[in-house]
Amino acid sequence: MWFSWWVLSFVYYGITYVLPLVLAKLEEEKAENKEEHTPTLSYREIFISLAAELPSYVFAYTVIENKNFGRKQSLVYSYGLAAVSCICAHIFRHQGFMWAVFFSKFFANCAFEFIYPFTSEIYPTNCRAS
Repeated sequence: MWFSWWVLSFVYYGITYVLPLVLAKLEEEKAENKEEHTPTLSYREIFISLAAELPSYVFAYTVIENKNFGRKQSLVYSYGLAAVSCICAHIFRHQGFMWAVFFSKFFANCAFEFIYPFTSEIYPTNCRAS
């Protein structure tokens, strides 16, 4: 379980903190290729990636309370979909990059919402502080 927490933290905070650097690099590549250069583009894209968090809370709440998914299966799906989204962000560096980052943050944030109760439920009831 500690490895899951480490990987999830690494991916989520990696996306959050490295995204402005990646966007600056993509802006430089666009400028070198003589494409249109808009300096406010990175701010808009950062806002789009941050906007992924609010719907992820609503989605995580509805999925975790669904009897068909549960906590463990929801966590596995969110890890898998976050991984697929990160791979798509790497493949589609220009077209569709921000959508891939949006869904990467969306599913990583969902995984955070799923892993908190799942971690506490691993321990027997008499060991929990409730």
